[in-house]
Amino acid sequence: MCAAKRRNPPDAGGSRRPGRPARLSTETVTKAALAYVREHHLNDLTMRELGRLVDATPMALYRHIGSKQDLARELTDIVLGSITIPEDDVEAVAWLRELAVETRQALLQYPGTADLLLDEGPSVLNALRLLDRVIRRFQAEGMSVQQATELHNTFFSWLAGFVRREVVWQRSSDGARGAMKLFRARASALPAEEFPGLAAAMPFLRARDQETEFQASLTFMLEAVAARLSAVRSARPSKRARKRTKSSGN
Repeated sequence: MCAAKRRNPPDAGGSRRPGRPARLSTETVTKAALAYVREHHLNDLTMRELGRLVDATPMALYRHIGSKQDLARELTDIVLGSITIPEDDVEAVAWLRELAVETRQALLQYPGTADLLLDEGPSVLNALRLLDRVIRRFQAEGMSVQQATELHNTFFSWLAGFVRREVVWQRSSDGARGAMKLFRARASALPAEEFPGLAAAMPFLRARDQETEFQASLTFMLEAVAARLSAVRSARPSKRARKRTKSSGN
């Protein structure tokens, strides 16, 4: 079964109507902040700018949202809450692929939210929900709690890091190609006889469009997950063997 379409955070792209300012509330502030982050970046959001958007002083904002870091966590939590988790009847590796695609889309829509997850880990409620679901999903496939936890930590650290790099490239005037120029210039200048591995790899170390790069990296990660699952299943005794062991013990 395919997952339902991901839900957008409520009114994240909306704008306040002209005229008399709406009464200030936590909901009003978070909606305005989400709209700003979607168009800019979480790190660019200041209390002064947010106050301008909702026609309030920074001091008034603090009464509704606490600190700027509290607001950043709240916004990230809302973004993660918009992700639709695949149904459990989807095969495990395909399930993780769907979840990765959904998560990437959500984090890319709101630049900077991936940074908070990398800095703090799954510190908000909906990140913890995702952690719980991943662990339970792969426990059901035979992994131990430790194995499933390590899978979550490794996989989602890669994913958040990938998104953060994508955001940096999107905000750069020349994107990925510009980011690779310095690397290629330095790598190409090195003598091939001293760096034969690097010289052989140079044709493959080129900037690709972000979607191609993401799909290639995701497939690489999922192949590792599939290999780990195969090893777990191979190490698990068959039903016949378990029955034979039980019978011999009686």
